[in-house]
Amino acid sequence: MMRAVGRMAAGVLAPVELVIPVEPVPKPRPRVIKTSKGHVFTVTPGRCGETEVMIRKYVMEHTKVKFPKPTPLCLEVTFYVPKPKSLPRSRKYPSTRPDLDNYLKLFKDALNKYLWDDDSQIVEVRARKAYGDPPRIEMRVEALL
Repeated sequence: MMRAVGRMAAGVLAPVELVIPVEPVPKPRPRVIKTSKGHVFTVTPGRCGETEVMIRKYVMEHTKVKFPKPTPLCLEVTFYVPKPKSLPRSRKYPSTRPDLDNYLKLFKDALNKYLWDDDSQIVEVRARKAYGDPPRIEMRVEALL
């Protein structure tokens, strides 16, 4: 599902709706590392870095919109994750770890400075995780003006 995006009349930005064909990955807690010379830095373990790049790349290829600061935004996002074969068909939602907010954190961080200047612009969020095949992220962002 992809909708035409761009500027509408009177300079108002059109909503951005995309289905991103990337398997959602939760953002792990950052690890603090101290070097032998006493420098301290943080790293985010796992494959979240490459997932952020894939999300960013897909969004940038499919829209030219960037919501300028201080535009307040509403973010609607659904994370579809693979369903384990051992679960019954009737189970629609993954009510287990990883937490929804960890998926959301990675997604918002991936689009900082690209779709919006800063994720502090997001003043309303509607998010959920569900089982889906293929795994993907469905998103909609609109300006609240």
